[in-house]
Amino acid sequence: MKPIIDKTPVYAITKFTKLKKNKRPLQKLFDFDQSIKKRFCTCGNTIQLETREHQETKQKKSAVTQAHTCQLRYCNMCNYYKVRSLSSQMTNVFMGFDTEKYKGIFLTLTTKNCEYSELRKSISHMNKSSDRLMKRLYRRGSGNWLKGWIRSTEVTFNGDDCHPHFHIILFVTDDYFKKENYILNKGYKPEWSYL
Repeated sequence: MKPIIDKTPVYAITKFTKLKKNKRPLQKLFDFDQSIKKRFCTCGNTIQLETREHQETKQKKSAVTQAHTCQLRYCNMCNYYKVRSLSSQMTNVFMGFDTEKYKGIFLTLTTKNCEYSELRKSISHMNKSSDRLMKRLYRRGSGNWLKGWIRSTEVTFNGDDCHPHFHIILFVTDDYFKKENYILNKGYKPEWSYL
């Protein structure tokens, strides 16, 4: 695991304690599968922190060097680790991003709420549908303006069900903004609902 660095040791401990406490209300939702529930409940029971001091400023920071994780996509602690790790990678990608050549367009794709027991199946279907949507865009000649994308899956919990959705950044050229190529948000809706 790549070290995840937080501001101070106290901040890190407070943050992980809060994440662990926020998991408690969700534990009952996984009664349909006891093995998933056990993994979810024991996630974050052990976290090893290492305190580091900056040579010049003497500022102390904490880094997670080892943690027991469940690796479930709807676990708030595992998502925290993943976001922290990915954010540094994304920063490196965007630092090399040519803003003269490409622009980022934000797109959110969503689906109906589902029960927790159907979440894996629902996300699997969404992944396949998203891939088909991107292929359809390429076939329609958007290959001229659509140069790539980054997709992130988010799941929000709403009482008795959950709401999976995608946040996508489309990397487009200036050709996208020409009248014949530009797609309004409502233009994506029929494509997404068809899939």
